Amino acid sequence: DKILLAEKTDNKSEENYQAQWKYGKHYLDRKEALDYFAKNNISTLKEGLNDKFFKLRISTIQKLSSSSLKSDESVLTSIENIAKNDNNRKAKAAAINFLVKSGDKKYIPIFQTAINDSSYAVAGAAFKGLAAQDAEASYELAKKYSNDAKGALGDEVIKTLISKGKEEDFEYIARTF
Repeated sequence: DKILLAEKTDNKSEENYQAQWKYGKHYLDRKEALDYFAKNNISTLKEGLNDKFFKLRISTIQKLSSSSLKSDESVLTSIENIAKNDNNRKAKAAAINFLVKSGDKKYIPIFQTAINDSSYAVAGAAFKGLAAQDAEASYELAKKYSNDAKGALGDEVIKTLISKGKEEDFEYIARTF
């Protein structure tokens, strides 16, 4: 059984949340404001893409994926920039996954560069993007990356080998499980 220690009720206005976002120095202050913006579909949500803390950038990307702002040109440009240049690998992977969902072929060069990233999360997201764009080539990609595929990359490689694999891939698939 869970014990409820406290219940918080906020009666803040949109202006209060805007100020909290703008002047909040603490992670939770900014997170609370971003949650409010997402819940109420307020365009200030996209400013979370530039937050100094990677978890808030990731949270913003996830919130934007189910928002009407997801096709906003400034949002796409910011997420593309995160996918190319962010120092945090988890944020970079989240941005690439967002771009994969768009289905736009213009992101293929980003995927092609990212698939060689040292982070399995980034490489896995890029693999997913390349496989989605060219289902026929996904098997060859899976074979190429199967020797050193772990984490998210390993997950994507094994999915592809299970769905498109040949008899000679059985040993690898069985060993992976």
